[in-house]
Amino acid sequence: MEIKKIVGGPVDANCYIVKFNQKAIIIDPCVSIDLIKKAIGEDELLFIVITHGHFDHIYCLKEVMDYYSVPLYLTKNGIFMLADASKNCSSLMGMNIEMSFDKERLHIVNDYEKVSIDDHLITFIYTPGHTSDSICIRIDNDFYSGDTVFRDGVGRCDLYSGNEAVLRNTIKNLKTYFKNNPGLIIHPGHEDDADINYILKNNYYFSER
Repeated sequence: MEIKKIVGGPVDANCYIVKFNQKAIIIDPCVSIDLIKKAIGEDELLFIVITHGHFDHIYCLKEVMDYYSVPLYLTKNGIFMLADASKNCSSLMGMNIEMSFDKERLHIVNDYEKVSIDDHLITFIYTPGHTSDSICIRIDNDFYSGDTVFRDGVGRCDLYSGNEAVLRNTIKNLKTYFKNNPGLIIHPGHEDDADINYILKNNYYFSER
């Protein structure tokens, strides 16, 4: 498995291209279609997944969906985020990002739903709080956390559908999950990666206090 990280969009979000032999998926298509095409190359794209519907993570979603005829994986609440500039917060930046797709192209993921690609297991974990549609994606020991968990913090919860109490509960559940899976590497929606030991020792929200 190969992970390609591309940073871009209006506020430098992380787009991940995860490759499995001659197959690939995209996590958070926030960078231009040209950069994504270059990263994927001749591999077969299987699907696109978004960790949540904020504008900086879906910035180039439409052009990527227009180019690749593949499904979009997201939670049910994510559909409403995509369709409304006030909900995906693009209106706060003076933009008007609104999009919808045919139902046949949408795959609504369930909590702890699993998909296998070759010998690699992908697990979708519902992690609300930053937004009501937030998910994390685990692939083997790589954990793509969107804006739920950062190297040294967690996502804000003062925007549309954010909820501090819900986020606290998500953090509590993830802390247990992380302790039970000590080999994980966190790939967040912004900034740098971190291993679980670093998160549990240094991230204020996960360290013992």
